[in-house]
Amino acid sequence: MKLLCSLVLVIAALEAGAAIYQESFASNPAVHGWKTLGNSNLFRWNATNQYLEVTWDSAQANSFFYLPLST
Repeated sequence: MKLLCSLVLVIAALEAGAAIYQESFASNPAVHGWKTLGNSNLFRWNATNQYLEVTWDSAQANSFFYLPLST
C-alpha cells in the first residue's frame, strides 16, 4: 500500500510539472550552485568524508544553506 501511495504521489507531481531534486554532497555543493544566507562560517563541505558539516549555534542569527530554484 505504501508503494502504491508513493507511486501515485510521484505521478501526480510529475503531471503537475513539479521537479524532483536529489543531492548527495559527494562533491563540493558550492560548485553546483548551493548558496549560504547569513553566517556562512556555520557551513563547511568536508572533502575528505564527502559531506556537509553544519554547526548549530543558537547564539547566532538564522543562517541557511540553499539551492536557488530556476523557476
